Amino acid sequence: MEGFCHLYADPVNPLVLPKSLLCFHDAYLRDCELSVLLQQCEQRKRYVTVSEAEAEALEEKTRDQHKCEFWHTARAGRITASNIHAVMSTSTATPALSTVKMCYPNKMSRPLSDNEPEPIKWGKVNEQTARLYYTSQTTTLHRGLKVEKCGFIINPSFPVLGATPDALVYCECCGKGCVEIKCPYTHDNHNLLQACEDDTFCFTLTDGIVELKQTHKYFKQFQTQIFVTKSEFCDFVVWTTKACVIIRVRPDARMWG
Repeated sequence: MEGFCHLYADPVNPLVLPKSLLCFHDAYLRDCELSVLLQQCEQRKRYVTVSEAEAEALEEKTRDQHKCEFWHTARAGRITASNIHAVMSTSTATPALSTVKMCYPNKMSRPLSDNEPEPIKWGKVNEQTARLYYTSQTTTLHRGLKVEKCGFIINPSFPVLGATPDALVYCECCGKGCVEIKCPYTHDNHNLLQACEDDTFCFTLTDGIVELKQTHKYFKQFQTQIFVTKSEFCDFVVWTTKACVIIRVRPDARMWG
């Protein structure tokens, strides 16, 4: 864990960035009973604090997202919007390996672009196209619209949570929101009707009305993004070569009630 300490050493203001949760790693607890681990987690959670200034500095520092080491270490050990569905679905006693890995950024696979899976490369290549489409479609519908990329965001009131939306959006008529873009590789050449024929797809299409499935993992992801970023909504953008759909997801108080 010491290998990551230099990432949080700021020569100008060494206290401005929040402490990585990697500092709570304790090898002596590796073989403890689950009850002991849960007790230790409850005790140590009290010491996880992030100030508003630290959260702002971290967001600015991590705007390169997966290309930035700060981004990986800041996410380590935290429940993020992208993994919250897995965390809520797994067993505490026998957690899935993919869920455990979120605590070990140095062991996560971050391959070079030439070796990345095709779905990952497809998403990265087309994200900017989808972002430009979103901006062009929404600019004429909203007053004073601003769409900006962002880094890793921590809500100081709930510092064990974090999120990295694809963008933050603000307008005079709707207030603050976040944007999440998906470019599904399995439906790269499908229109919306064709994609919705897939039972695993995130949308349903009924009588011309498109809705996000509340049982889909994206639903929890967007709700967490809204909660962490203190947004009024999340605009979900799904882009294929044949269609681009934008739906607005509103907060669901039941998830955090």
